[in-house]
This record gives sequence, structure tokens and C-alpha cells, in this order.
Amino acid sequence: ADSSAVYYGSGAGQSNAGTLSRTSGFEHVENRESDAPVYWSSQGYSAIGLQTASWQAQGSSVVWSQIDDLYLIPAADVDASTRGMWSITGAPSMLPRWALGFLASRWGWNSEEYINSTLPQFRQGNYPIDAYISDFSWFTAQDDYNCPSDGWSWYADFGYSNLTYPHPKEQLSYYRSALNMRMMGIRKPRLCNTQLLAYARSQGWLVEGGLNGRDLNYSIPAMREWYSKNQAHFRTDGVAGYWNDEGEVYYFQFYWWNLAEVETLQSLNATDRFFSINRAYTPGMQRMGAV
Repeated sequence: ADSSAVYYGSGAGQSNAGTLSRTSGFEHVENRESDAPVYWSSQGYSAIGLQTASWQAQGSSVVWSQIDDLYLIPAADVDASTRGMWSITGAPSMLPRWALGFLASRWGWNSEEYINSTLPQFRQGNYPIDAYISDFSWFTAQDDYNCPSDGWSWYADFGYSNLTYPHPKEQLSYYRSALNMRMMGIRKPRLCNTQLLAYARSQGWLVEGGLNGRDLNYSIPAMREWYSKNQAHFRTDGVAGYWNDEGEVYYFQFYWWNLAEVETLQSLNATDRFFSINRAYTPGMQRMGAV
């Protein structure tokens, strides 16, 4: 080992976003932060730890803690390190072509009339837009930040807002055919409907933390199957993808959440390419088409 070695690639947060090299790394995700127990060393190798692992450079050594599996990969440069990580966690999937274009994300899609008057302006202004992304307002007229632990009886976790999408199938079909625009909608990793929450609790499908203990445990196959069936109509209605937000209650929540969405799509059309935007990253998400 060499005490002058430099380590790269473990992730970054708000406090060190401008620093390329690191002296430690661990499993951690939160808003605007993603860390993974992985690094590339200027000594010509890469290391990846799994299962609540962490690493710390100490002089000429690197000390790993809480590790179940450690992979060491010969890597002369960062490209070789990345290819090595992909050989273990999966190579990135090819995204749908439209996902490589201009996506407009914004608050304020507050009515059908507003959507219908705003979307054509992108075309009139010659913006090369391929999709627009909507926040809460596409499926509910009120966000769930103040939703109690037993939920609200009127809340529709798998529905549409009557203000923005009173005719979702017809609207999404028109935006796609007449304007060549797809819609992506925000999703939260939790429930707010009283009946759905009660059922999920009875099945042991919720995890501690999050907003009033309403987050779903996507690592449970039966829960993913239930979730997939409930949201499958979004795909057939014309929703093109998701913006997954606030899924940092446990480290691999985004991974399992995306898997549930992938399973939904595959149950409908095994050849369609999956695409989602996520607020945090954990190794393995790239093989699904999650960014």
C-alpha cells in the first residue's frame, strides 16, 4: 500500500460536492446526497463493499467495517473501475430515445386548462421538448406532507386529480399524438389513503421512519406485486415514466421501488424500455434504466 494513494468515486453530499477525492465512504442516501461503499484507487484497483459496509483510509491502509462481501477489481483507470462495478451490479440499460431529449420539470400544472394552454407554447417557441414532468398536482389536489399515520379517507394514491387530469386517457393520448410530448409524474414511496394504509399495515408492508410511518417496504415481493397491480393503469393510460422522490428512509429503498415499477412495465410489455428519475442512487439501479 502507498500512503500517497488517492481514492475516487464513493459519492458526494452537500458538504463535499466539489471534492473529487475521498478518504471514506459508507452506505448513505438523503436529499442531495448519495454515498456508496466503493472507490477507485490511484494504486490501480477498485473496491466495492456490500451490506452496510463502510471504508476509511488510514495511512497506507484502507479499513473496511460491517462488511459481508468485498470485491477487489484490477483497474488501471476510472473507466476500468466503472466497468468492473457494472460487471458486479449490472450494466446500464439502454434508455428510451425520448429520455435523452429535453424534459421540462416544474411545479404549477394546476388545471387542465393551464396544461392545455402551456404545452403548445413549447412547440410554438421551437423548444425540442420530448416530455414534461409534473409534481403532486397530476394525481392529487393536495400534497400528503400533513397526512396523519392513519391517512385520509379521500386521498387517492393511485388516481388522478380532477383539476389537472379529469380525462387522463384522452388527455395523455392527445398530448402524445398532437404535440409529441410524454408525461412523467412524481411518485412518493408512501401511502396516504386510509384504507390502503390499513391494509398495508395488516400485511406488515410498512417501514419505520418517513412521514408518520407511511413508507412502503419495497423489498417484500408480495408488496411489490400489490403495488405493481395498483399502478399498472398509469402505464396503460399513457404515463411514460416516473420521477421518484423522497425515497431515503432506508438505503436500498430507491432500488426496490424501481424494481416494483419495472415489474409493472414488464407485466404489460416486456420489450418497453424503462426510465425513471430518482432523488438518490444506490448501486444496481443503473441496470433498470433508473437515473
